[in-house]
Order: sequence, then structure tokens, then C-alpha cells
Amino acid sequence: MKKILTLILVVFSTNLFAQQLDQKSINSVVQEIVMGEGPVTKAEYEKFWQQFGANNAQQRAQFINIMRQRFVLTQEYQREVWLCAEKAWNLKAVPPCTKAQNKLSVLKNEVGADYASAISPLEDYSTNLLKAAAAHKAIQNPNGQGQVEVNLAMIKSTREGLDRMLSRLSQVMRPEF
Repeated sequence: MKKILTLILVVFSTNLFAQQLDQKSINSVVQEIVMGEGPVTKAEYEKFWQQFGANNAQQRAQFINIMRQRFVLTQEYQREVWLCAEKAWNLKAVPPCTKAQNKLSVLKNEVGADYASAISPLEDYSTNLLKAAAAHKAIQNPNGQGQVEVNLAMIKSTREGLDRMLSRLSQVMRPEF
């Protein structure tokens, strides 16, 4: 399940976050944090910020603001979509996903018209995921290679992974350890 979560993370989210930063650097440093286990250590925290070149609290606060506006908001949207996918699986129909739609609206407002094209694939994937969950079918892999079977265990595992990821992100998104 970490593979699907990593694909979603890398394919969709970093495109929105990386507007002002080096994409490859972001992918590796963010991936290390979000895919780690347990609480973030001081060494992980320091490495995270060193790779961004943010050596003081003021620089970190600027990055944190960008991360919250784009990257974290995207992950929160994803989490709401996966919660809705679980409901869709159980109902065998796509329910209203009000919280996800609210997060998406905020995200669209944050990124503005210039980056709306970066949100479209994320929105399309989410719609397809909900339909696949309701129909108990597979969905196209976000990287375009093959299909992934959508089932309740996969949905729950992905949602739990997003919860862990958001928890670990919140631990590094402080100007001081």
C-alpha cells in the first residue's frame, strides 16, 4: 500500500507544492519524512530543513506557510477523498463528499488560476477512485502503469497511511524542533 500512497504523493501533491522549489529535492526529502515510521526524530527534522536550506526559524516559517497552503492542504483533501471512498465502498454508490469538496475549493483558491491545471489530474483521479470504490473495481495507477484493485483493505490502508503522513508532517512543520 505504501507504493500507491507514494505514487499519489509524488504524482499529484508535489506538483502543487514545488512551484518555487527544486522538484527532485522535494520528492526525496518529503518522501523520507512522510514514509517514515513513528515520531520524527531530531535528526530527521534537521535533515529535512537542511535539504531545503532553511537554517533558521524565520526561513522555516516561510516554507511552512507554503507547505500548508499547497502540500498539506492537498494531503488533507486526499484523506477526505479516501474517507469518502470507504463510504462509497460500503454503500456501493458515490456519496456526497462535502468535506473533500470544501478542501478542494480551498486548494483551488490557494493555487490560483495559474496552477489549476495541476489540480485537474488530482480531481480526476479522485472522481475515478470514488467510482471504482462504489463499483468494487480497479482503478488506473496514478503513474499510468497498470491497474490497482480497489478494495476495503486497500482503502483503509491508504487512509491510515495518509493519517500517519499528516502526523509526521505536522511534526516537521514547526520552526523549532
